[in-house]
Amino acid sequence: MREPNPISSIPRGAWPWLVFALGMGLFFYFQVSLVSKPFQRRALPVEAPDAYQYIIKSVVLMNCPLQDCPALEDLRPQVTPASKDPESLVHLKWRRTLRLFPNYHPLYSLGLIALVKVDGISYEVAYRLLNVIGSLALAVALALFLLSLVGPLAAGISLAILSPVMFPLQGLTYIGPSVLSLGMGLLVFAYLAYREGRPGLTFYGMNLVALGLHPMGLIHTSMAVAFGVVCRYHQ
Repeated sequence: MREPNPISSIPRGAWPWLVFALGMGLFFYFQVSLVSKPFQRRALPVEAPDAYQYIIKSVVLMNCPLQDCPALEDLRPQVTPASKDPESLVHLKWRRTLRLFPNYHPLYSLGLIALVKVDGISYEVAYRLLNVIGSLALAVALALFLLSLVGPLAAGISLAILSPVMFPLQGLTYIGPSVLSLGMGLLVFAYLAYREGRPGLTFYGMNLVALGLHPMGLIHTSMAVAFGVVCRYHQ
């Protein structure tokens, strides 16, 4: 007696979800590998100037949250543009000011601080770990976004096709606060699509998280809200 084919025994309705699971697994593998590999080959973090900007602001948030400690008070006039400064120096001082003082990504800084405190690791290692965690979170957000728009079969195929792509020069080559806020925006898209544009309490919490990660979260969530309005009132 011929043994039954295990593939033919899979219910027809399960195939789209199987394709989605395989595509998502492939996407996870490639994206996490592409983000983590550069950290294994160099001592400094990827995009070191930006990385140390995030690290410095995390240390300041933990040790001097009001930014009134002597070190910062001494640095502030040195990087504040004066009326007599030439234009090139004004531009340089503004860049230094932005890198030192305004913390526009408090939730990202709190994430770095939490990893340092819980695991007892350095800020550089915490930054690398947060990049890997962020790549996983972004992959989940994109998978749910595609799933909510086109269903499991098309989403799985799309994820498989996109799996080796890093989108160079688009800010997605490493996982910073703005990329995490983009991921939260994608989750808001997926949430509103699932609820057909009807917001709930979770919606407002997700918006606050996106804004706490980066000011760009306002743009991402605003686009999601516009999408939700279209979903709800398109008829």
